Amino acid sequence: VECRLIRMIADSPGTHRVVVNTEFVMRRMVEMEPRLAGHPRVELLRTPVFPPFDALPFEDRISGAPPEAPLVCAVIGRLVPSKGQDALLSVAAKTPGVRFVVIGAPHPDFPDYEAALRDDTPDNVELHGESRDVPATLRGIGAQLSLVPSRWEEPFGLVAVESVACSCVTVVRRRGGLGDIGEVLALPRFDEDEELVALLE
Repeated sequence: VECRLIRMIADSPGTHRVVVNTEFVMRRMVEMEPRLAGHPRVELLRTPVFPPFDALPFEDRISGAPPEAPLVCAVIGRLVPSKGQDALLSVAAKTPGVRFVVIGAPHPDFPDYEAALRDDTPDNVELHGESRDVPATLRGIGAQLSLVPSRWEEPFGLVAVESVACSCVTVVRRRGGLGDIGEVLALPRFDEDEELVALLE
């Protein structure tokens, strides 16, 4: 219904442009309303990276780390099941050489999810809490990797792009807009949680 409405708006002579912010959203719209394909008033205008991420200099986060130190992997996002932080419950125990730091505020609608993460994760997983300055937090914890394990089809995947801007090697689940970003930026990608162990090693 929504895509038919968008097509009607696009067809209206009073409409200048219908702007779509990602390839993934465009594909889904065309799948649901094929007449939007190639429509002269429907235009793809990709979501930019906003300040302060657009002006961050490159930092070498890998070569300066002591060889005996664990690899530090940040997982950024609100603590909700769709964001996939629960992948760490099985992956972290099998990758003891990686320290995982979950950066994100708990969600009031999912108190049991946060409790499960706190109670069941191995010792190499730390719940950091919310960050008001993600670049500074990543620098402070010495993050080298960023893992985006989202289980839903993210329309864009801003966390992944911002992690790359913060000079982190960024690993994404091949879902929705994350898959597109991963392909364009040649990021390591995975489908199932089990693949993460080999990928991180």
